[in-house]
Amino acid sequence: MANGLGDPRLKAVLAAGASLALYLAPWFIPFVGTTFTIWCPAPLILLYRRLGLGVGRTGLIMAAGGAVAFFLSLGAPLAGFYYLFHAALALVLGEAPWWRVPPDRAVAVAAGAGLTVMLVVAWSGGVFSISGLSDMQGPYWQEKLAQVLEIYRRSGLSEQEIEAARQLLTSLGGAIIRLAPGILATGALLLAWVNLLVTLRLDRSRSAPASLDTWQAPEVLVWVLIPAGLAMALTSGFWFWLGANLVLVVSLVYFFQGMAVIAYWLHRKKASGLIKTVVYLLVAVEFFVAILVAAIGLFDIWFNFRRLPSAAPPPAAGPASGE
Repeated sequence: MANGLGDPRLKAVLAAGASLALYLAPWFIPFVGTTFTIWCPAPLILLYRRLGLGVGRTGLIMAAGGAVAFFLSLGAPLAGFYYLFHAALALVLGEAPWWRVPPDRAVAVAAGAGLTVMLVVAWSGGVFSISGLSDMQGPYWQEKLAQVLEIYRRSGLSEQEIEAARQLLTSLGGAIIRLAPGILATGALLLAWVNLLVTLRLDRSRSAPASLDTWQAPEVLVWVLIPAGLAMALTSGFWFWLGANLVLVVSLVYFFQGMAVIAYWLHRKKASGLIKTVVYLLVAVEFFVAILVAAIGLFDIWFNFRRLPSAAPPPAAGPASGE
């Protein structure tokens, strides 16, 4: 039987502990702690890839159970249950290579699983209610709105100014809630993508991953984007918001393709590590650059910026660069 650091059970404990530590970072590191939380599925995915299904599942159960138990002991059960979102990402992305699921499909399935878990937890915890989606009548939102308005009242604002603030916050909140499905879906897709990317870079136990450079989005997606854009331009109410949510999600997929185009040309031009770092930092911190990248991904459908063979099907390796 393996002993010490070579013991698979100890590695499962360490991976679970690392994942929980990353999840807890915002409680101990103000402001920047959230940037650590987004990586909490990665140790568990890496455990799966290196030691297999059995050890991976053990680590995942330890991490999920530990998160729920810890926050239940603190009287904050929702914080523990929200960890299950990250656990769902780790489960799908960790299991995918063993079931021969292509990375791009694994990212989509993981995002869907994580989104489902998050919505169930949020609904059961009273963060939103189906009947209160359109007017922010859920108890959670009413409580938060009252807290904000009380801060304004203590700061010396008049009742007229407070009422104006109430109307503005309610209007903005209503728009955010209507866009919530798209926002949550894009967030889940992005987190699944970056966590798979980092584990592929760290994992040396399997064959070298295929290149990101040649990944292409399914061509059928453009026929989702066009009607969704028309719905935003020509309709209002339900159909407008449905179109807006679809545009958000599809735009992120084309952002992935735009990143593949950029990676292709950086590699072809033999760009230095410094230039690559600057380019990727610009994409990460500048919103308009990210929009430009998504546009590059969309127009790559027609202009084929990488001169890829049009008859060849997209490679199995998806936006996360796969097996």
